[in-house]
Amino acid sequence: MPILTFIIIGITVYTTHMGLTVRGFSDRLMFIPSCILGQKQHYRLLSSALIHADWRHCCFNLLSFYFFASGMEATPTIGRSGILVIYVGSILGGSAVSLYLHRHHEYRALGASGGVSGILFASIFLIPGGSIILFPVPLPLPTWIYAVGYLLGSCYGMLKQGDGIGHDAHLGGALSGVLIATLIDPHTVVVRQPVLYGIVLMIFVAIIVYVYKNPAYLPGSNPFSREARQDRERSRGLKKKMKTQDDSRDEEYMLNQLLEKISSGGIESLTRAERAKLESLSRGR
Repeated sequence: MPILTFIIIGITVYTTHMGLTVRGFSDRLMFIPSCILGQKQHYRLLSSALIHADWRHCCFNLLSFYFFASGMEATPTIGRSGILVIYVGSILGGSAVSLYLHRHHEYRALGASGGVSGILFASIFLIPGGSIILFPVPLPLPTWIYAVGYLLGSCYGMLKQGDGIGHDAHLGGALSGVLIATLIDPHTVVVRQPVLYGIVLMIFVAIIVYVYKNPAYLPGSNPFSREARQDRERSRGLKKKMKTQDDSRDEEYMLNQLLEKISSGGIESLTRAERAKLESLSRGR
């Protein structure tokens, strides 16, 4: 019996019911960056996973959680302690990513998607060779194909930011799940699946580089759009202009230094290198 899996599902169903029926309950648990950073309500990083926007959202998350977590809980190398660490760690990891990306935004989020993503990806690596059936297509899909497709789809959704889904929390939870799974059983995760592990980490690294290059992270910003290319071209032009101005000031300073040396000691006081530099600067001016 996957007891812990059922306990987590039961708690989430109860708190979601409270959030949908009791006025103000969801607002006290919801993920809100201004409350977390400004009012130090750090519990929201975890409590936001206990409530959902509606029952469809809740059932989808908990059904996915059950399918993957129940099998992992029955695996001796993972067990209940492993499930708890992966789930809670993935929720916190997904919330941390969302907090960084939306730290300057008026933003609200709720749901266990980050934790479910972590459980899903941990299961893919800790129990290799599995398959997933995506309804309504009754054909098994290898979990590694699903993993790569899930990451790419989340990346696209994060850049587009128009569907109301917190893709950044999905990605943060998935990365946390993979890292925790690596700590639990590095041989199964890395040695037995080096290609998949490398591909997934490369995608995560690409996302991290993008976020680092775009620290403001405005929703809807797409680095491949025409506006983004024009912004990069303007930025390169400005940097080039500033570098030219700096070089010009450096040359003027050097020329003044040489002229002062000539004024005090004559042209003979210049070394061969200084004479060559003076001739070069004179031609340039």
